Amino acid sequence: MGSRRRASVALAAVLLLAVAAAPARAQPEPRPEDDVGRRLERLERENEELRRRMAELEKERATAGGKPPAARAPAAGAPAAGPTGAPALGDPAGGPAAGEPAPAPPAEVATGQGSGFGIEVRYGDVTVSPKLFADVGFLYREPPDVDDFGQTVFFPGELDLFATASIGERIQVLSETVFESEVGDEGDASGDREEFRIEVERLWAQYAIAPWLRIKIGREHDALTYWNRRFHHGAWVQTTLSRPRIVQFEEDDGLLPIDVTGIEVDGQIASSLATIEYVAALYNGRGRTPEEVQSAVDRNSSKAVSGHLRLSPAVHPSLWVGASFYWDEIPEDERRPERDDSIREWIFGAFLVERLDLVEILGEVIFIQHRDHTLDRTFHSFGTYFQVSIRAGDFTPYARFELVEIERGDPFYGPTVVDTIRGVCGVRYDLHDIVAVKLEYTFAREVVGLTPDDEEVHRLGFQVAFVF
Repeated sequence: MGSRRRASVALAAVLLLAVAAAPARAQPEPRPEDDVGRRLERLERENEELRRRMAELEKERATAGGKPPAARAPAAGAPAAGPTGAPALGDPAGGPAAGEPAPAPPAEVATGQGSGFGIEVRYGDVTVSPKLFADVGFLYREPPDVDDFGQTVFFPGELDLFATASIGERIQVLSETVFESEVGDEGDASGDREEFRIEVERLWAQYAIAPWLRIKIGREHDALTYWNRRFHHGAWVQTTLSRPRIVQFEEDDGLLPIDVTGIEVDGQIASSLATIEYVAALYNGRGRTPEEVQSAVDRNSSKAVSGHLRLSPAVHPSLWVGASFYWDEIPEDERRPERDDSIREWIFGAFLVERLDLVEILGEVIFIQHRDHTLDRTFHSFGTYFQVSIRAGDFTPYARFELVEIERGDPFYGPTVVDTIRGVCGVRYDLHDIVAVKLEYTFAREVVGLTPDDEEVHRLGFQVAFVF
């Protein structure tokens, strides 16, 4: 009886163990290949995330130049690329580490690097980036300008074909060709006629030895002023509709040597105290008149010498201050008896740029000295502007004050040069990342040549600027 009871208890225990073990046996053990598959899936996800992050870093590196990631042009004082396309102003990590080869820097952000469609063509170690800038608009002027466009006019602005190419790690080339409408003399009784002018505005090649030493040869915009080195052609890149009077191009009755051809040496030196950038250049120099640009000729054996230095303190990287100079021997003009000898020219400039989160401030001052060897007399002229812009979402209102004073009798500028006091206000609206709309009002008081009377001028302009 007791043995049968013990046998029943043992049998019940065995059945309970069998029932408890059944679920464990019902679940199949994980196969080694399943665990490997999960690991591969996880590694693929991590690899995809790494590739995405690397692409973002490459994009940030390509667009590093002081402008926000969105492809909208910074306000006019935005400290973007360096004097010749150096890494972003205020970016202490612009160059490679010590011992690494120095890559050819990207083109200036001011020229639209990182803007438009971002098209790139790669073949081996060659990367070509083409862009197109253009603008159209409307102008109203009171009183009417009979010799220019009248009182009201719709206009096609510049069509700017721009391209850069990086070749290997050290070589970069750039070209910029502009199509622009102008009124030309037809040479007969029919009077003036309108035509499109085609001009190669910039064309150069650059070799980067190190971040602190780059050599460039070709046609460029002189580093004499911050504006013209920061805002080239293509209206989209600048906040404002118009350029300040003192930095207008030669063909637009400009006063300074902007389009220059020669050789430049430049670089950037970053330390724990400050970032310093410099440009030293030798150019063909001025022509016989302010509008004559010497690209493929030089009418005297004297070359123009130019230098530029800018600095940003490490404790305040949004602030940039700089100074520049230009020296040249302007050739005589055999067409004018009062210009039968050369004119020695000295130009000195200084600028300040401050870029805060919402406010950007830009100011420049230029001093011009002409020593006329024919008259044995020295003439002094002066120009300045000060501009403030405020970013408020897609809107950027701005205001600018300008002053230009030309000493009477200067034989280089002639009797028709205009003294100018201007007040400019306007607003830019970024309709799209590649389209900007601008509305601008200008009040000017102008004095022409030797006349004692001045003239008040009111201008209202509307512009649509875009980049592809």
